[in-house]
Amino acid sequence: MILRPADLPRRLPATPPPVALVVGDEPLFVTESADALRGKLREQGFEERLRYDGLEEDALYAESQAGSLFASRKILEVDLREAKVGHTGGRFLKQWLAEPPADVVLLLVAHCERMPRMAAWMKQVSDGGLLIRGDALEAGQIPAWLAQRARAEGLELTPEAVEWMAQRTEGALLAAAQDLKKMAMLAPQGPVDQPTLEAAVADSARFAVFALPDACLAGDLARARRIAERLRDEQAPPPLLNFALARDLRSLIALAKGASESAAGVWRNRSGLFGPARRRLPPRTLQRLHTAMARLDRTAKSRPEPEYWEELLNFVHVFAGGSAAQSLPLAPHDTTLTAF
Repeated sequence: MILRPADLPRRLPATPPPVALVVGDEPLFVTESADALRGKLREQGFEERLRYDGLEEDALYAESQAGSLFASRKILEVDLREAKVGHTGGRFLKQWLAEPPADVVLLLVAHCERMPRMAAWMKQVSDGGLLIRGDALEAGQIPAWLAQRARAEGLELTPEAVEWMAQRTEGALLAAAQDLKKMAMLAPQGPVDQPTLEAAVADSARFAVFALPDACLAGDLARARRIAERLRDEQAPPPLLNFALARDLRSLIALAKGASESAAGVWRNRSGLFGPARRRLPPRTLQRLHTAMARLDRTAKSRPEPEYWEELLNFVHVFAGGSAAQSLPLAPHDTTLTAF
């Protein structure tokens, strides 16, 4: 059986599967799906849960044959990392499915950067057990998901508020779900419009992260520097900041190469920001920003944090001001706009 997160918990099987695999590239969906499955299994008497880092075949088999000290039924949960089991792992799962131990569920959980293709062992699990796919949403699916999630929390967001939140939470659904839960406790009765939503999240560093590229696109250098300095003082996570800046820089590069705004991933309510930025930032400056963005990513991963913020402020100065492009490095022979 193959299920999606939207199917849970309504369609979870009444009979416990011998093996269940929860796999996906959207952390929120993988986490919530695994939680829903564990909850269902607890209702069915699986009160003991043992966890393993990787598919330790010998240890799992031995534990499956051992009696439980705490309950008659147990879950053996395996963190599979990138959903790879290898040849011996695949053979182990085939044998487990052929002769499943009594009163034991083997739960495999895999958070992946990219949704893996259906391998032979995954098909074996789906045929003989349960597979739950937590695929990341496409950008166009996020507004409907946010609106539904808000309703589940007792909130009613206006279409403008949904779109505003959607373009700031792409790639961060877990954080969006947490924000909606908080707002459900604080928001006034009735529909929540965009200004109310903006005010509710004004003090959130994560939303300030997405305000930075807006200021850069608008060419508001003073505001962009203030936001960057605030983010530095609040110790905002560099990976999320790089994601927000890189996303809009990719869109600018795509537009410079002739793509439509839709194809370049430009949201309708932000279209007005990209026109001035395109006029202010010539292709050569975009190329330098492209190279500097890659360097920012490397610095965030391998250099002391003060160096990252120093480079970021220099990047923001060029992105928002369109001047002093010479201060950003250009890789040798790298003179064409490319995606990154």
